[in-house]
Amino acid sequence: MIIFLYGSDSYRRNKKLSELIKAYRQKHSEVDILSVDLEEDKESWQKGKDFLVQPSMFIEAKVLIVKN
Repeated sequence: MIIFLYGSDSYRRNKKLSELIKAYRQKHSEVDILSVDLEEDKESWQKGKDFLVQPSMFIEAKVLIVKN
C-alpha cells in the first residue's frame, strides 16, 4: 500500500503521518519502521529497498517512510 501525503502545511501533514503510524501499530503488534529523507541523502533509496527486501523472522509488517 502506498499513501502519499502532500501539501504546504507541514504541521497537518506530520499530524496525519503520526495518525497513520499509530493506527498501523495498533493493527500490527510487531512493526518495523524506517524513515529516509531523499533531500539529505540521494542514495537513501537503496537503504529503503534493502529494508523492504530483507525478510524478517520476528516482524510481521514493515513500513517505509520516504520524505522529500
